[in-house]
Amino acid sequence: LSSGLSAGFVAAVAWLLGVLPSNASDAIGDALPSLLLVLGFLPQFQEFLGSWSIEGYSFGVTLFDVVGSAGNTVVLLASPDSSLQEALIAVVPFLLIIAMHVMLLAIAAAIICKPRAPKGDVYIMIAA
Repeated sequence: LSSGLSAGFVAAVAWLLGVLPSNASDAIGDALPSLLLVLGFLPQFQEFLGSWSIEGYSFGVTLFDVVGSAGNTVVLLASPDSSLQEALIAVVPFLLIIAMHVMLLAIAAAIICKPRAPKGDVYIMIAA
């Protein structure tokens, strides 16, 4: 079912890109991939917050993803072949990847610093 929906979505977007004026097509072509990148991080956010656990999370993959995205950003911004406006549009997906990983790391830090109390354990706060 999800494969059929995905194929239908791709077909609909392809049709829209052919029918819409070029400036609208350009906007969709620039914005839609970035939106899909952001949406791809939502299940990880949900898993972290729902389970209050980072079990299975790979900090190494995050490191490589952030370093690669930062490198691509620098290369695109330093490219003499494109204008600043073109470069800024081209780096948006990489900046979004970095921002999403920063959010994941912030949630991971919160989970590490304040773990959930195991069921059955009672913590008593003593007022000073």
